[in-house]
Amino acid sequence: MSAITGCWNFQGKPLDPKILSAMSTPLKHYGLDGENLSFFSEKEEGLSIGLACQHMNLQKENQGERQPLIYEYNHEYKKKNKIALLFDGRLDHRSELQKKLSCPQEISDAAFVLEAYLQWGQDFLRHLIGEFALVLCDFKKKTLFLARDVMGTRPLYYYRDHQVFLFGSEIKAILSHPQVQKKANPNGLIDYLLIGTRPLDDQGETCFQGIYSVPPAHQLEVLRDTQKLNRYWDFDISRSIRFKKFEDYRDGLREVFLQAVSRRMRNAFPVAVSVSGGLDSSSILCSGLSLSPLPCPKLFGVSYITPDGDPADEKIYLTHLEKKYSTQIHRVPFPKNLGVLTGAQEHIQAVEAPFIDFLDEPTRSLHQKARGLGARTVLGGHWGDQILFSYAYLTDFLLSFRWREASQHFKQYKNYFSQEAVQTFKSRLILDTLRYRCPGILLPLLKRIRRKFLRRELSKPYFSKAFQKKINQLAETPILLPKGFHSAQARSIYLEARSKYHVNCMEMNHKGAALHGIEATFPMLDRDLISFLMAIPGEFQAPQGHPRGLFKEAMRGILPDELQKRTWKADFSHFVHSALTQDYEKIIQTLKDDSQLVLHGWITPESLKNELKRTQSQLFLTDECLEAWNIADLVGLELWIQLFLSP
Repeated sequence: MSAITGCWNFQGKPLDPKILSAMSTPLKHYGLDGENLSFFSEKEEGLSIGLACQHMNLQKENQGERQPLIYEYNHEYKKKNKIALLFDGRLDHRSELQKKLSCPQEISDAAFVLEAYLQWGQDFLRHLIGEFALVLCDFKKKTLFLARDVMGTRPLYYYRDHQVFLFGSEIKAILSHPQVQKKANPNGLIDYLLIGTRPLDDQGETCFQGIYSVPPAHQLEVLRDTQKLNRYWDFDISRSIRFKKFEDYRDGLREVFLQAVSRRMRNAFPVAVSVSGGLDSSSILCSGLSLSPLPCPKLFGVSYITPDGDPADEKIYLTHLEKKYSTQIHRVPFPKNLGVLTGAQEHIQAVEAPFIDFLDEPTRSLHQKARGLGARTVLGGHWGDQILFSYAYLTDFLLSFRWREASQHFKQYKNYFSQEAVQTFKSRLILDTLRYRCPGILLPLLKRIRRKFLRRELSKPYFSKAFQKKINQLAETPILLPKGFHSAQARSIYLEARSKYHVNCMEMNHKGAALHGIEATFPMLDRDLISFLMAIPGEFQAPQGHPRGLFKEAMRGILPDELQKRTWKADFSHFVHSALTQDYEKIIQTLKDDSQLVLHGWITPESLKNELKRTQSQLFLTDECLEAWNIADLVGLELWIQLFLSP
């Protein structure tokens, strides 16, 4: 996991080394294995480009590598050409690539990418499987190619005006260029204020005006006078897998999940798993420990633990894991009396977004513990909730008149979810079924009805009318989806995989972990795992209405029996409310009348005061955290403006 950045001066003027150094400096925390800056000034080609890499080499084949990789050769006119590559990532199919490319098996992942470009040209990205962000400069074509993997696990941002093109693994690298002005992008900021998904065609938006993110599964082709963004891969939404027996679905899921875990364990250093005792993270740890041989020198678990009897206390399950695999899970005590503002500025500075993470402090301690034990990679169980279960298959039941089966499945849900959650599922199911068959022209109206019917109205009285109007306009924009889904279940999983919100979360997780020299990676986001789940019938993923029933069966014998039988999840809502209550007076001071939010005209001071009083009095009256998150979003936005936009 390296960090990359660079600059192309369109006017051909040689790049000032101090500027490239300044762009690389904010990425220093990635550079556990050193920094490298390279300058290219091709007078005949009119190119003046600087490329920088902060090296963190994780796989054994990549040890000692210095980037950019340079390839020089003679083309048909006996004139030398040069190709330069910056690659941040990991390839998961080296053996297959080696056979296709006939190159040495021991070369680095970046060298494989370079060989793929020489073999297939601009189509090379369709042949790559893994997690990556890359920049390739072809001097003969006077072209830069920027690309991210199909899930967008590695961030890559860019900026362009008539004089320069800039890119970087983090936005701070781009902001370090003297020509870039720091301005807010309201559309990008609203991404962090909406609970639902945003339209898929806006995935390049960031919080900064003029700075864009390369969307997942896309390639950006940059020339001096123009640029073009193309999707190079997408899930096959028409693919349907049907087996004769339930056991075949179980075995298929087990195989693809073990592969997803193994891919992310290929490492020259010990690998840690952030394990809570829940189903997802425990399955990752157990699956990794069941592999023989291990794709890394050592695999171990790390866990932050809460006090005995706490609603989030899962220590008993850690004991079951240790007993089954004769392993040690390293405990990190959960911080006491932690306020929501503790470490908030450092977190926002790291993730470059107006987002306060209530669990940032314990997560930071966990990453530091893993780093101290020699790990550079931590696997996590995030997105298991979204990928491994969806009630959308009930829409398929309703549309095929299998109403009795839908009712039977709902009866089982009460054993896993609260009565309120089950009722919400029912309400959403009716509207989701209508939406699945609804003509596109009626979707904005249906989205508005859905919000009001489910009492999830986006209206927040403290926002100014102009800002609220913009929020509602974006919320009611129909999501642009491809046509041809073989089921409503496949459509639901595709939405989760392509959600802009989840891309934002992946970028924040990546940058937050990198601050401590850690690569954060998530097996649940493996593209082959998601493709398999999209292709099989949803009713088999929740057999007889048991959520995650198929996954639990796939983990039988791998997971301890005690974990496989779990039907409840750890509850952190009390911690969220306590953290907010502890810092409430500080929050009021942060959001006072002369705050940046007021000065920018985004909130109304008097309405905000009333809302803060109302929220404070109702925090502990419900297990839901929506009110707390809304206030945290406001504070996060205020701190973000102070950190990035204020003089």
